[in-house]
Amino acid sequence: MDTVKILSLLIRTIAKPVANTIKNRTKSNPKFRTMCISVAQLTHKAEMNLKMKFLGYNKEKIRPLNDAKAIEAGANFLGESIIFTIAGSLIVFETLRTRRNKANERNEMSDNITMLLSDRMRLENLVVKQQEVLDELREEVTELKEHHEAVTKMLDEILTVSMRDFMRRGQF
Repeated sequence: MDTVKILSLLIRTIAKPVANTIKNRTKSNPKFRTMCISVAQLTHKAEMNLKMKFLGYNKEKIRPLNDAKAIEAGANFLGESIIFTIAGSLIVFETLRTRRNKANERNEMSDNITMLLSDRMRLENLVVKQQEVLDELREEVTELKEHHEAVTKMLDEILTVSMRDFMRRGQF
């Protein structure tokens, strides 16, 4: 992200000399001179109309700029348009890049949530199965205790009977 911002600053810094070079070449090229004069006259006319409207003056005939001023104004307009276009493009690019990154983060977060929910469901099923096994083991322990008690009772009875027989025979 910092690299993009540094690159953006570098492009903006380079744009000004490039725009100035284009302005200087525009003044010497006949086609661009004509275009600059047309653009300058058009912007001058629009600017003057707006000024008269906002300041409350009556509309008057607007005198056109002389060629030297028109070429200078048109070249400035062209240079500033280039700088504005580059700066605006960089802002749009940065905005789109930020949106894309946020969308990727949201998608990743959504995937993580889905995975966590899936893991939770799997763990809940595992807990249910373990509870079933635990219940079965408890039943087996209860059965073993009952069996142990029955065997112990049987052995006690056998021992008691054997002891009585042994005592009756008088061998003790």
